[in-house]
Amino acid sequence: PTLAFYNNELYFTDNGVSQTLYKINPHVNKNTATPIATLEPRIQHMTITAGVLACTTESRDFYAYSLAQINEEGLLTKVTDGSYTTLSSFGEYVYATQTQKGIIRRYSTTDKAFTTFEIGAQSASINRLNGATDVCFFDGILYTADSGNHRINVYETSSNTYRTPIPTGFPVKRLSTDGNVLLAAGDTQATLFSTVDGQALQTFNRFNGELKGAASVYGTHYLISDGYAYILTQEDDGSWIQTDVKKNCASFVAPYSFTSDLHGNLYVATGNLVYTFTQDELA
Repeated sequence: PTLAFYNNELYFTDNGVSQTLYKINPHVNKNTATPIATLEPRIQHMTITAGVLACTTESRDFYAYSLAQINEEGLLTKVTDGSYTTLSSFGEYVYATQTQKGIIRRYSTTDKAFTTFEIGAQSASINRLNGATDVCFFDGILYTADSGNHRINVYETSSNTYRTPIPTGFPVKRLSTDGNVLLAAGDTQATLFSTVDGQALQTFNRFNGELKGAASVYGTHYLISDGYAYILTQEDDGSWIQTDVKKNCASFVAPYSFTSDLHGNLYVATGNLVYTFTQDELA
């Protein structure tokens, strides 16, 4: 099961035998989701941009569909070399991670094909990847978790240039940002970095179990694990503090996905369900 947010609507999949794609407008009716497609093969990750739903499957193949017709007739692109994992999107482009190959490829929703642009592990560039695990976007900046090299690559899409990579000192699994601060999380620790100069602001390593997700909402940063939410906020003196919130509810039993939208809502996926929280509700 996976989540994506597009045009004020949340898209998500269930975990049924026949995987179904749903959409819901959380600002109109939080409790009514509309089924829009039955997915075959089953997908593990998706992103939506420019009217195109791009997804990777459980067998790590890449598919792109017209959002208006998610079936064989609406299939725009299919690449079945079994190596695609996570996706992110910005403008007309989808960025697809090939984890085993250590490559990020760029897919054009206009041309309905992959471009020649790649970020690759085998290149001579100082920005070469070794085990990319996650990507996130904000205001034209692509951040890539370069887990094998213990760093974060920073790419400016407007100028087609790289900034100096941000060293992390640990393998990063999850990224999120509000534009000012970048949250990088591994399995058992997390660090906040300045997006201006890449300097580490604060590191946290006191968690109850393995971290399962990260999200950032307008100056507040969130992490989750099984049964817990962690809230990272900044004090008046500039330091950061961590607040642990034990969640004795079904929505935090074995969570596997976590995200936010531009309105500050937070979404937790667990089992066959997606739960939505306001920032106050999560706290």
